[in-house]
Amino acid sequence: MVSVLEHLDQLAEDNHDLTVRLLVKIHSIHKTPRLRQKLVKISLSQFESHFPHSGMRDLRYLLSGLMAVGGIEIGRDPPATFVLVVCEYLRTCESHGASIGEFLSASAKKWDKIRPKYQDLIRVHLNGALQGSFPRLDPDRMIRVASYLLVHDLARVVPVFPFHKLSLDSPITVIRAQPDLPWGIVTETFDALSTLYSHFPQIEWKSGVCCEDKICFVGVRFLSPVSAKTSLVLQKSLSGLPHRSTTRITGKKKLLSLAFYSETDANLFKFNLNHYSKFSRTHQQFVSIDLSDYRQGYPGLSGFFDSETIREQGLEPWSAVEKNRES
Repeated sequence: MVSVLEHLDQLAEDNHDLTVRLLVKIHSIHKTPRLRQKLVKISLSQFESHFPHSGMRDLRYLLSGLMAVGGIEIGRDPPATFVLVVCEYLRTCESHGASIGEFLSASAKKWDKIRPKYQDLIRVHLNGALQGSFPRLDPDRMIRVASYLLVHDLARVVPVFPFHKLSLDSPITVIRAQPDLPWGIVTETFDALSTLYSHFPQIEWKSGVCCEDKICFVGVRFLSPVSAKTSLVLQKSLSGLPHRSTTRITGKKKLLSLAFYSETDANLFKFNLNHYSKFSRTHQQFVSIDLSDYRQGYPGLSGFFDSETIREQGLEPWSAVEKNRES
Protein backbone atom coordinates (compact mmCIF):
# COMPACT_ATOMS: atom_id res chain seq x y z
CA MET A 1 0.00 0.00 0.00
CA VAL A 2 1.39 3.43 -0.98
CA SER A 3 1.89 5.72 2.03
CA VAL A 4 0.91 9.40 2.07
CA LEU A 5 4.50 10.60 1.66
CA GLU A 6 5.18 8.18 -1.19
CA HIS A 7 2.05 9.40 -2.94
CA LEU A 8 3.12 13.05 -2.60
CA ASP A 9 6.63 12.17 -3.79
CA GLN A 10 5.18 10.90 -7.07
CA LEU A 11 3.73 14.30 -8.04
CA ALA A 12 5.36 15.58 -11.22
CA GLU A 13 6.26 19.18 -10.31
CA ASP A 14 9.18 20.24 -8.16
CA ASN A 15 8.81 21.25 -4.52
CA HIS A 16 8.80 24.98 -5.29
CA ASP A 17 5.95 24.83 -7.82
CA LEU A 18 3.98 22.38 -5.68
CA THR A 19 4.31 24.66 -2.64
CA VAL A 20 3.06 27.62 -4.68
CA ARG A 21 0.04 25.54 -5.65
CA LEU A 22 -0.37 24.54 -2.01
CA LEU A 23 -0.38 28.16 -0.77
CA VAL A 24 -2.81 29.23 -3.50
CA LYS A 25 -5.14 26.37 -2.58
CA ILE A 26 -4.93 27.20 1.13
CA HIS A 27 -5.74 30.83 0.35
CA SER A 28 -8.75 29.71 -1.68
CA ILE A 29 -9.98 27.52 1.18
CA HIS A 30 -9.54 30.38 3.66
CA LYS A 31 -11.67 32.82 1.67
CA THR A 32 -14.45 30.31 0.84
CA PRO A 33 -16.87 29.71 3.78
CA ARG A 34 -18.12 26.33 2.58
CA LEU A 35 -14.53 25.06 2.28
CA ARG A 36 -13.57 26.46 5.70
CA GLN A 37 -16.42 24.50 7.26
CA LYS A 38 -14.79 21.27 6.14
CA LEU A 39 -11.63 22.01 8.15
CA VAL A 40 -13.23 20.95 11.45
CA LYS A 41 -13.83 17.47 10.05
CA ILE A 42 -10.10 16.77 9.73
CA SER A 43 -8.85 14.52 12.52
CA LEU A 44 -5.83 15.91 14.41
CA SER A 45 -5.49 13.32 17.16
CA GLN A 46 -2.19 11.92 15.81
CA PHE A 47 -0.64 15.40 15.55
CA GLU A 48 -1.47 16.81 19.00
CA SER A 49 1.53 15.31 20.79
CA HIS A 50 3.94 16.74 18.20
CA PHE A 51 2.54 20.22 17.76
CA PRO A 52 1.22 22.86 20.20
CA HIS A 53 -2.52 23.33 20.35
CA SER A 54 -2.12 26.99 19.34
CA GLY A 55 -0.99 25.85 15.90
CA MET A 56 -3.98 23.61 15.17
CA ARG A 57 -5.58 26.20 12.88
CA ASP A 58 -2.47 26.29 10.67
CA LEU A 59 -2.33 22.50 10.77
CA ARG A 60 -5.91 22.15 9.53
CA TYR A 61 -5.26 24.50 6.62
CA LEU A 62 -2.04 22.70 5.69
CA LEU A 63 -3.65 19.25 5.73
CA SER A 64 -6.63 20.50 3.75
CA GLY A 65 -4.29 22.05 1.17
CA LEU A 66 -2.23 18.86 0.89
CA MET A 67 -5.36 16.81 0.31
CA ALA A 68 -6.50 19.21 -2.43
CA VAL A 69 -3.11 19.43 -4.18
CA GLY A 70 -2.07 15.81 -3.77
CA GLY A 71 -5.47 14.20 -4.18
CA ILE A 72 -5.03 12.21 -0.96
CA GLU A 73 -7.16 11.35 2.03
CA ILE A 74 -5.75 11.75 5.53
CA GLY A 75 -7.54 9.38 7.87
CA ARG A 76 -7.53 9.14 11.65
CA ASP A 77 -4.29 7.17 11.73
CA PRO A 78 -1.78 8.76 9.27
CA PRO A 79 1.76 7.32 9.12
CA ALA A 80 4.06 8.56 11.89
CA THR A 81 6.63 9.76 9.34
CA PHE A 82 4.00 11.95 7.66
CA VAL A 83 2.98 13.41 11.02
CA LEU A 84 6.60 14.34 11.79
CA VAL A 85 7.17 15.91 8.36
CA VAL A 86 4.02 18.05 8.63
CA CYS A 87 4.81 19.26 12.15
CA GLU A 88 8.43 20.02 11.29
CA TYR A 89 7.31 22.02 8.25
CA LEU A 90 4.94 24.15 10.34
CA ARG A 91 7.69 24.83 12.88
CA THR A 92 10.03 25.87 10.06
CA CYS A 93 7.41 28.29 8.71
CA GLU A 94 7.10 29.83 12.16
CA SER A 95 10.84 30.37 12.43
CA HIS A 96 10.91 32.06 9.01
CA GLY A 97 8.38 34.64 10.18
CA ALA A 98 5.60 33.72 7.75
CA SER A 99 3.45 30.90 9.11
CA ILE A 100 0.35 29.79 7.24
CA GLY A 101 -1.82 31.77 9.64
CA GLU A 102 0.27 34.89 9.05
CA PHE A 103 0.17 34.35 5.30
CA LEU A 104 -3.64 34.16 5.40
CA SER A 105 -4.17 37.05 7.82
CA ALA A 106 -1.72 39.45 6.11
CA SER A 107 0.41 39.62 9.27
CA ALA A 108 4.03 38.76 10.03
CA LYS A 109 6.44 38.54 12.92
CA LYS A 110 8.60 41.62 13.27
CA TRP A 111 11.99 41.17 11.69
CA ASP A 112 13.83 41.63 14.99
CA LYS A 113 11.67 38.89 16.55
CA ILE A 114 12.56 36.19 14.05
CA ARG A 115 15.08 33.74 15.43
CA PRO A 116 18.56 35.14 14.62
CA LYS A 117 19.88 31.95 13.07
CA TYR A 118 17.40 32.26 10.20
CA GLN A 119 17.90 35.96 9.42
CA ASP A 120 20.94 35.52 7.20
CA LEU A 121 19.31 32.63 5.32
CA ILE A 122 16.19 34.69 4.60
CA ARG A 123 18.16 37.79 3.59
CA VAL A 124 20.43 35.81 1.25
CA HIS A 125 17.46 34.17 -0.45
CA LEU A 126 15.63 37.47 -0.96
CA ASN A 127 18.81 39.10 -2.29
CA GLY A 128 19.26 36.24 -4.74
CA ALA A 129 15.63 36.30 -5.87
CA LEU A 130 15.73 40.04 -6.57
CA GLN A 131 19.14 39.88 -8.21
CA GLY A 132 17.93 37.09 -10.49
CA SER A 133 15.00 39.25 -11.64
CA PHE A 134 17.05 42.44 -12.01
CA PRO A 135 20.61 41.33 -12.87
CA ARG A 136 21.74 44.77 -14.07
CA LEU A 137 21.10 46.46 -10.75
CA ASP A 138 24.09 47.15 -8.52
CA PRO A 139 24.45 44.30 -5.94
CA ASP A 140 25.03 46.70 -3.03
CA ARG A 141 21.88 48.61 -3.88
CA MET A 142 19.96 45.34 -4.13
CA ILE A 143 21.14 44.33 -0.64
CA ARG A 144 19.79 47.61 0.72
CA VAL A 145 16.49 47.08 -1.06
CA ALA A 146 16.13 43.55 0.38
CA SER A 147 17.00 44.74 3.89
CA TYR A 148 14.44 47.55 3.66
CA LEU A 149 11.68 45.13 2.59
CA LEU A 150 12.48 42.71 5.43
CA VAL A 151 12.82 45.32 8.17
CA HIS A 152 9.55 46.99 7.18
CA ASP A 153 7.66 43.66 7.05
CA LEU A 154 7.06 43.93 3.30
CA ALA A 155 8.74 40.65 2.32
CA ARG A 156 9.15 37.22 3.88
CA VAL A 157 10.25 33.75 2.85
CA VAL A 158 8.07 30.63 3.10
CA PRO A 159 10.01 27.32 3.02
CA VAL A 160 8.95 24.72 0.47
CA PHE A 161 7.02 21.69 1.64
CA PRO A 162 9.08 18.48 1.14
CA PHE A 163 6.82 16.77 -1.38
CA HIS A 164 9.93 15.19 -2.86
CA LYS A 165 12.74 13.85 -0.68
CA LEU A 166 16.27 15.28 -0.82
CA SER A 167 15.23 18.28 -2.87
CA LEU A 168 16.93 21.69 -2.61
CA ASP A 169 14.29 23.85 -4.28
CA SER A 170 14.39 27.55 -3.39
CA PRO A 171 11.89 28.93 -0.85
CA ILE A 172 8.81 30.94 -1.79
CA THR A 173 9.03 34.73 -1.59
CA VAL A 174 5.90 36.58 -0.46
CA ILE A 175 5.68 40.36 -0.74
CA ARG A 176 3.24 43.23 -0.23
CA ALA A 177 3.26 46.98 -0.88
CA GLN A 178 2.16 48.00 2.64
CA PRO A 179 2.09 46.15 6.00
CA ASP A 180 -1.73 46.06 6.09
CA LEU A 181 -2.14 44.62 2.59
CA PRO A 182 -2.41 40.88 1.79
CA TRP A 183 0.67 38.85 0.98
CA GLY A 184 1.30 38.10 -2.69
CA ILE A 185 3.26 35.10 -3.91
CA VAL A 186 6.19 36.03 -6.14
CA THR A 187 6.31 33.58 -9.04
CA GLU A 188 7.60 36.02 -11.65
CA THR A 189 9.12 39.51 -11.78
CA PHE A 190 5.73 41.16 -12.33
CA ASP A 191 4.53 40.08 -8.89
CA ALA A 192 7.10 42.24 -7.09
CA LEU A 193 6.87 45.37 -9.25
CA SER A 194 4.01 47.05 -7.37
CA THR A 195 5.95 47.01 -4.10
CA LEU A 196 9.25 47.99 -5.69
CA TYR A 197 7.69 50.87 -7.63
CA SER A 198 6.03 52.19 -4.47
CA HIS A 199 9.06 52.18 -2.21
CA PHE A 200 11.91 52.75 -4.68
CA PRO A 201 10.58 55.10 -7.38
CA GLN A 202 14.13 56.21 -8.27
CA ILE A 203 14.89 52.79 -9.81
CA GLU A 204 13.64 51.74 -13.24
CA TRP A 205 12.71 48.20 -12.23
CA LYS A 206 11.71 46.86 -15.61
CA SER A 207 15.24 47.22 -16.91
CA GLY A 208 17.06 47.00 -13.59
CA VAL A 209 18.89 50.27 -14.29
CA CYS A 210 19.09 52.95 -11.62
CA CYS A 211 17.70 56.26 -12.84
CA GLU A 212 20.42 58.91 -12.47
CA ASP A 213 18.09 61.92 -12.68
CA LYS A 214 17.06 63.70 -9.51
CA ILE A 215 13.71 62.49 -8.20
CA CYS A 216 11.18 65.31 -7.71
CA PHE A 217 8.26 64.54 -5.40
CA VAL A 218 4.94 66.34 -5.81
CA GLY A 219 2.01 66.04 -3.39
CA VAL A 220 -1.57 66.94 -4.34
CA ARG A 221 -4.28 67.15 -1.67
CA PHE A 222 -7.83 67.09 -3.02
CA LEU A 223 -10.20 69.63 -1.46
CA SER A 224 -13.30 68.70 -3.44
CA PRO A 225 -14.95 65.31 -3.89
CA VAL A 226 -13.06 63.05 -6.27
CA SER A 227 -15.13 62.20 -9.33
CA ALA A 228 -14.81 60.90 -12.87
CA LYS A 229 -14.16 64.51 -13.90
CA THR A 230 -11.24 64.67 -11.46
CA SER A 231 -9.98 61.43 -12.94
CA LEU A 232 -10.00 62.95 -16.42
CA VAL A 233 -8.21 66.10 -15.21
CA LEU A 234 -5.42 64.04 -13.65
CA GLN A 235 -5.20 61.82 -16.70
CA LYS A 236 -4.70 64.84 -18.96
CA SER A 237 -2.26 66.50 -16.56
CA LEU A 238 -0.05 63.40 -16.41
CA SER A 239 -0.26 62.51 -20.09
CA GLY A 240 3.18 61.75 -21.48
CA LEU A 241 5.02 62.52 -18.22
CA PRO A 242 7.10 59.61 -16.82
CA HIS A 243 6.21 59.23 -13.15
CA ARG A 244 5.41 56.85 -10.28
CA SER A 245 2.52 57.47 -7.93
CA THR A 246 0.87 56.36 -4.71
CA THR A 247 -2.28 57.48 -2.93
CA ARG A 248 -3.23 57.81 0.71
CA ILE A 249 -6.59 58.46 2.34
CA THR A 250 -6.47 59.54 6.00
CA GLY A 251 -9.91 60.46 7.28
CA LYS A 252 -11.24 63.01 4.80
CA LYS A 253 -7.80 63.89 3.49
CA LYS A 254 -7.02 62.45 0.08
CA LEU A 255 -3.39 62.76 -0.96
CA LEU A 256 -1.84 61.90 -4.31
CA SER A 257 1.95 61.51 -4.16
CA LEU A 258 3.97 61.54 -7.37
CA ALA A 259 7.63 60.96 -8.16
CA PHE A 260 8.96 62.56 -11.36
CA TYR A 261 12.39 61.95 -12.86
CA SER A 262 13.03 65.59 -13.76
CA GLU A 263 12.11 68.96 -12.31
CA THR A 264 10.81 69.99 -15.73
CA ASP A 265 8.21 67.18 -15.76
CA ALA A 266 7.16 68.01 -12.19
CA ASN A 267 6.64 71.68 -13.03
CA LEU A 268 4.77 70.82 -16.23
CA PHE A 269 2.40 68.59 -14.25
CA LYS A 270 1.69 71.42 -11.81
CA PHE A 271 1.00 73.79 -14.68
CA ASN A 272 -1.28 71.28 -16.44
CA LEU A 273 -3.24 70.50 -13.27
CA ASN A 274 -3.83 74.16 -12.51
CA HIS A 275 -4.88 74.74 -16.12
CA TYR A 276 -7.37 71.86 -16.41
CA SER A 277 -8.73 72.41 -12.89
CA LYS A 278 -9.96 75.88 -13.79
CA PHE A 279 -12.31 74.43 -16.39
CA SER A 280 -13.52 71.48 -14.30
CA ARG A 281 -13.90 73.35 -10.99
CA THR A 282 -11.70 70.77 -9.31
CA HIS A 283 -10.10 72.14 -6.16
CA GLN A 284 -6.80 70.90 -4.78
CA GLN A 285 -3.59 72.19 -3.28
CA PHE A 286 0.03 71.24 -3.73
CA VAL A 287 1.78 70.08 -0.57
CA SER A 288 5.43 69.39 0.18
CA ILE A 289 6.31 65.68 0.46
CA ASP A 290 9.46 63.56 0.54
CA LEU A 291 10.27 59.88 0.03
CA SER A 292 8.94 58.87 3.48
CA ASP A 293 5.55 60.49 2.70
CA TYR A 294 5.51 58.86 -0.72
CA ARG A 295 6.15 55.43 0.80
CA GLN A 296 3.14 55.72 3.11
CA GLY A 297 0.80 55.58 0.15
CA TYR A 298 -0.60 52.64 -1.77
CA PRO A 299 0.49 51.51 -5.23
CA GLY A 300 -1.25 52.96 -8.23
CA LEU A 301 -4.11 55.43 -8.40
CA SER A 302 -6.85 52.98 -7.41
CA GLY A 303 -7.93 55.18 -4.49
CA PHE A 304 -9.01 58.04 -6.79
CA PHE A 305 -9.92 56.67 -10.17
CA ASP A 306 -13.09 55.03 -11.43
CA SER A 307 -12.75 51.38 -12.47
CA GLU A 308 -12.78 52.13 -16.22
CA THR A 309 -9.90 54.60 -15.98
CA ILE A 310 -7.96 52.21 -13.74
CA ARG A 311 -8.23 49.49 -16.40
CA GLU A 312 -7.24 51.89 -19.18
CA GLN A 313 -4.13 53.01 -17.32
CA GLY A 314 -3.12 49.49 -16.23
CA LEU A 315 -3.31 50.49 -12.56
CA GLU A 316 -5.45 47.70 -11.13
CA PRO A 317 -5.03 47.10 -7.38
CA TRP A 318 -2.39 44.41 -6.78
CA SER A 319 -3.66 41.03 -5.55
CA ALA A 320 -1.98 37.91 -4.18
CA VAL A 321 -3.66 35.33 -6.40
CA GLU A 322 -6.02 36.94 -8.93
CA LYS A 323 -4.59 39.78 -11.02
CA ASN A 324 -4.34 41.03 -14.56
CA ARG A 325 -0.83 40.17 -15.71
CA GLU A 326 -0.81 42.59 -18.64
CA SER A 327 1.65 45.41 -18.02
